[in-house]
Order: sequence, then structure tokens, then C-alpha cells
Amino acid sequence: MDAAQTTLKKIALLLAFALLCLGPWSSSAYAQPTILTCGSINITNLSQFSCAVSSSTGVPIPYTVSSVVFNPADPRQGGWLGVTPQSGTISGTGANTVQSLTLQLTQTAGVATNSTATITLTPTAAAPAGSVAGTIIAVYAPSSSGGGGGNGLITANPTSLNFCNGCYSAQSVVLTTSSVSAVPFTINAPSWLTVQQSTSSVSSTASTTISVSVNNFSQASSATTVSIVYNGGPTNIAVTIGGSGSGVLSVSPSSISWSYNSTTGAFPSAQYVTITDNSGASAWNANIAVTSGDPLWLTFLNGNTGINGGFSANISTFYIQPTSNVASLSNGTHTATVTINDSNNNQTSLFVSIAINTGSGSNNGLTVSPSAVTLPNVVYGSTTSVSSSVYITSTTSGTASYNFSGSCFGISGSFYGNGSSTASIFAGSSAVQFVITGNPTGLSQTTYNNCSLNIYLINTSATVSVPITWVIGSGSGTGFGNPVLPTAMSFVYQIGASSNTLVPQAAIISPSGAWTSTTQYNSGSGWLTVPASGTGPGPAPISVSAANLSVGNYSATVTFTTAGGTQAVSVAFQVASSPVIYISAGGTGDISLQGNNGTIIGAETFQVLASDGSNIPYTASTSTPWLSLYTAANGTTPQNASFTVNLSNLANGVYYGSINISAPSAANGTVTVPIVLTVTGSSSTGGGNLNFSTSSLAFTAQVNGSLPASQNLTVTAPTGVSPKGKSPVMAVSTRSSLPVPITSASTAPET
Repeated sequence: MDAAQTTLKKIALLLAFALLCLGPWSSSAYAQPTILTCGSINITNLSQFSCAVSSSTGVPIPYTVSSVVFNPADPRQGGWLGVTPQSGTISGTGANTVQSLTLQLTQTAGVATNSTATITLTPTAAAPAGSVAGTIIAVYAPSSSGGGGGNGLITANPTSLNFCNGCYSAQSVVLTTSSVSAVPFTINAPSWLTVQQSTSSVSSTASTTISVSVNNFSQASSATTVSIVYNGGPTNIAVTIGGSGSGVLSVSPSSISWSYNSTTGAFPSAQYVTITDNSGASAWNANIAVTSGDPLWLTFLNGNTGINGGFSANISTFYIQPTSNVASLSNGTHTATVTINDSNNNQTSLFVSIAINTGSGSNNGLTVSPSAVTLPNVVYGSTTSVSSSVYITSTTSGTASYNFSGSCFGISGSFYGNGSSTASIFAGSSAVQFVITGNPTGLSQTTYNNCSLNIYLINTSATVSVPITWVIGSGSGTGFGNPVLPTAMSFVYQIGASSNTLVPQAAIISPSGAWTSTTQYNSGSGWLTVPASGTGPGPAPISVSAANLSVGNYSATVTFTTAGGTQAVSVAFQVASSPVIYISAGGTGDISLQGNNGTIIGAETFQVLASDGSNIPYTASTSTPWLSLYTAANGTTPQNASFTVNLSNLANGVYYGSINISAPSAANGTVTVPIVLTVTGSSSTGGGNLNFSTSSLAFTAQVNGSLPASQNLTVTAPTGVSPKGKSPVMAVSTRSSLPVPITSASTAPET
């Protein structure tokens, strides 16, 4: 017993001595100025993560990020993590400002879960003597929900809302934090505001969206605040009341004036239009109406007269463009109106006019006959040129010349007999012949009707435009001769969402042979990825990245140069702060199909998704005649949607169609599902192209002279076209009174 008590006394004396020795150090755990950091932090997505840094003694410490070491070793230049700022001064603690470093993923492809990056902050030579470096360990943990550090600050986006009397649509605010651990919060708001929330906490791995709306305008004050209350907060969202549902929707420019002169053949460029809405509306739609009696000479970039969109920070944009029908408008000024409506029933208009100094058929005594030309149909894949002629007369003498306008793929021409670009024409004399030649080499099978021949008298205002139509294969009537489809595509992304929501799309190149591409940015830069070259036919993948982009709308134009001509594809990219709706079809944002004419393609499925995984109601619709919705039009994300394709009345060619997904509560309001359909082959009941031994016949004769000798024209049909035991009957018609004796009333299949 005595021995035990003696031992306990010794231990007590030793502990007391140890405490006395530690006493002088109790005022600080760090004898030298040391860079303190958040220690470790989980990097879970493409959001920016903050790590607080400070000086242990409060003395400012200048520093640089001397190294970032990746484990396992990352062979890519720059690794997978970016750190900013790379240098600065850590001011200290307490009354001094604490500086934060921002850490953000630069890429996720090939990065293994739980990969680490050790960041070393080294004091510079200007730092206090003996200053100690600090380290941060970043862990790539895409599925993690805990651990790490962070400063616990909740950020709201947007930080202000505006409602007008009659604008009842709810507005969304996204709450985010850099804290890996969940930050609980409550919401304080006046009774005339309704605030809905799906969760009561937010973390760096799970942003939260709240919905704010006015439930009683009679009680509404001109300004108030929605407060997000939490430990370290609050974060305030300003709410203002103003307007009456009118005068809050505007468009810039409010009017557009174009002109067209077929002597030069230059079409006006597409016009960029900006919509501004201060009513709190989430979505808008626009429709084009041209003057009654005019052909459709104005469309949006998607080739349609209607378009839908959503607002981001009260702003949205679109393009309008003139069509090839401009060349067939009569002399004078023609007008069109673009009517824009928002989801709060506000309306505004954009007025467009175009001054035309040319017509078609005849002008100031100059006449071209026929007034429209259809080149002979050729088999897809043919390299044999075809031709047609027009005949020119004039009531005044002069020198005639020409040019082509529009998309005249494979089409050229010259005056008959001299191959020159000009020809003398004499009043009241014989007609001058102009030969239009079409070379189908490398062209895709479709209907080309976006080209015009312009004949004019030099030094006069007499000009005549002749539209040209040319069918390759069995044609299409939908592709309008575009070698690349679609001609417009859009992407959307919510800041902080998974990079998996940025699904790629593809431009379908129809012509065979090599192609190249160039990209021109209208806003932002470096966010678009397109192959510089490739070989058609086939897809050209197009993808976007939101890295280094803030909330807003961005656009670019990708120009493809193919064997079938040059095609511009407009690309729009909306970066939003609140949830967006998007589609995924096997990991892509578009759908490309192929089928035989006369058949029906069964249900094709794609997913309708929300960027934050929430439940957003939507409505699907289509105006494409060969598309039909298979599943219900109304649904809620996430959900599979299906459609069918009816090729019964479609000829061979490349077609573009779309399905519109409308979701007013999403930031983008609507999303378009682009569908490119390639129709080939023939139906089981017969069909296909008749093949001719020659594409043209020429006869020479004198007036009142003997008839020229007859010539043979052999007609064949593709293998398997004829029904069993029968031969198809062939009828022949001509555009003149020339007799065409038929030696056989059937066609022989090719062997």
C-alpha cells in the first residue's frame, strides 16, 4: 500500500513539472509565423471551392503557391486542379482579413476517385524570418458528402428579384456553399411572399434551390429582403416590386432594315437580337409573320417561323435570317413582324423590312424564259453533269451578264457559244441562250432549291432572277440542300451541376469526302470543341465546356467546308444559375437515325432530365410531319420520352426534324431535341430512281428543213424494283411538241 502511494506521488510530481514546462508556450501553438490553412478539402464537382488561409501570429505573410503535387502522378500538363491566386499576402486573423484560396477542377476525365493534390504555400523572401509554409490536401471525391473544411458561407444567385403587379411566376434562387459539411439554414420573409424550399441545408456536394413568389400584391411593399439565416450568416436576397406587366419586355434592335440587289447577289447577314425582360418571366416565344402574299423570306436560324427560349439574368437572344425567297420578291419594300411574348403575358414586336430592286421573269424590258428552272434529276453518286437553258430577250440593246446567289452547290453557267461571262443583246433580235450546268460530284441526295441565277444588263437597272431547283437522288424537300445538318444547335448548363449534364451533340456531314471546320466566337472564347477536319459522310462531334464562364448567353458560328459546299452552323450556349432542363439520348444531346423509305421506325427513346436532379414538369410537342410522340406529351423529370418515325411518304435524302420540350419553371424554359434522319433504299412495294443512259439529248435542224435523226434513250431501274411477275409501265412527257416514240413500255432492272 505504501509503495503504491509513493508511486502515485511521483507521477503527480512529474505531471506538475510537465505542466510548468509547457506553461510558457500556452499563449501560442506556433512559435514562428505559420501559414494556417483549411487542411484538407473534398473537391466534388466543377464548382469553385474555397479554403481559408491565415497567419498564426497575425503578422502578414507574403506567399506563393510553390508546388501542386498529384498522387497518383497525373501525366497531363497542369493536372486536374487549378489554384488561385497563385501569390499574395496572408493578412492574419481577428481584425485582419482572412484570405481564401479558390480551388477548382480543370478536368474530370481520367481522374480516379480519391486522387489527391498537395498544395504547398511557401512564404516569400519578404515574409518574416522563420515563417513556416502551409499545405492544403485536396481530394477528388465526386460521391463524397462529408469531411474537409470550407468557410461555411452561403452564396445566393441571383442576389435580387423583381416582381411586377400581375407577374405571378415564381422565381428561383440557387444557394451554394464551399463547405463540404452541410450548413443548415432557415428562411425569414414577409407574409406576402411565398418561399418554397426542398431542403433545409446546403453543402458543396448538394446545392439547394428555393422558389420565391408574391402571394398578395395588395400587401406588397416596394422593397424587402428574403434572409437566409445560418451560423455565420445571414445571406440576404433583395426583392423589389415595380411595373404593371407592361413596358417590361423590350427587344434590341427594335427594327431592322435590309436591302437586296441581285446584281451583286449578296444576301443580308443574319441579325443578332437581344430580349430584355424585367417582369420576372422565365420563358418567352417568338413568331414571324411576313406580309400577306409574300413567300416566306424571313426565318429564325433553325429555319422555322417560331422559336422558344428562356431568360438568364433577365436576358435572352436569338438570330433571324433572310431566306433564298428574297431573290423572288418583287421590286419595292417588303415587311415582316417578329412578335415576342413572355410567360407573364407581356408582348413586344420587332419590325423587319427589306428593299428589293429586282423581280423575276421580266424587268425594264429584260425577259428571261423560263422564269424558273429545274435541272434534270440525277442518281445519287453520279458524276455526270446535266444542264438546262434559259433564253434572254430585251427591248433595249446592251451587254448582258450574270451571277449566282444563294447556295448554288455544283451549279455553274455561261452564255451559249462563247463560254463568256457577258453577251451582246440587241433589241427585238433573237434570244440569247444561257446554259445552266449542274455537276453532282460529291453532293448529298436531297432537293437543292436555295440557288438563283441573276441575269442583268450592265449599266442599267434591268435585272431578272431565276430560281433553280435540282434534285439529287429522290430528293428531300426538307434539307434544302444543306450539306450539314442541323444548321443550328444549342447547349445549356447550370453552374455547379455535374459535367455529365453537358451532353455533346453532332453535326451530320452528308457529302462524301474530306471536310474542314473553323470556329468564330461571337461571345466568350474557348468554350467550344469541334474537330478541325474529318471525312464524310458521318457525324462531327461538337461539345462545350463551362469552365471560366459566368452566367450568361454565349454564341459561336462553326463553318464546315465540305465536298458539297460550305455550311455555317450556329451554336448557342446558355450558362444559368438555376436548374435547367436538358435531354440525353445515350449520352448525346441529339438523335441521328437512318431508315428505308416506306417503313416505320419504332419507338426511339431519350431522357428528359433536370440539371439538379429535381422534378420539373414539362410538355413535349413536335410540328415535324414525319415524327409522332409515342409517350404522353406531359411528364416530370427525370423521365424517358419516346417517339416514332413514319418514312411512308419520304423519298431518299437527309431530313431535319425536332421535338420541343417546354418547361417554364426551368431556367432555359425550353429545349429542342434535334433529329437528323437519313432515308435510303426503296420500299418493299417498289420505288426508287429510274436511270437514264444520258442526262440530255441535243438535236440540230433548220427551219422548214428535214427532221434530225432519232436518238435512243435507255431507261433502267434498280434491282428488285419490279413487283413479282410484272414490269412497271413507263410514261414519257416532254416540255415541247417533240414526238417521243417508245419502243418498249417497261423498264429492265439493272443487273
